[in-house]
Amino acid sequence: MAKHAVVISLDAMGSADLKARLQFLPNLSALVAGGTWVRDVKGVYPSITYPSHTSIITGTYPKTYGVVNATLM
Repeated sequence: MAKHAVVISLDAMGSADLKARLQFLPNLSALVAGGTWVRDVKGVYPSITYPSHTSIITGTYPKTYGVVNATLM
């Protein structure tokens, strides 16, 4: 049986923001209720989208995989 994981990343939204607004977001609320979510995430340096998402996918730090900004080399 194939298993899949869907990762949803909300840029610039911390857990306090999500907790305060989840009642106004019914679709996101249903996803949280029916799945697994992370309450506390330790950011990487630099804490910008491309390196952060690459760290989520690889499980390593930017110095390991070399993505340190939002441009392609």
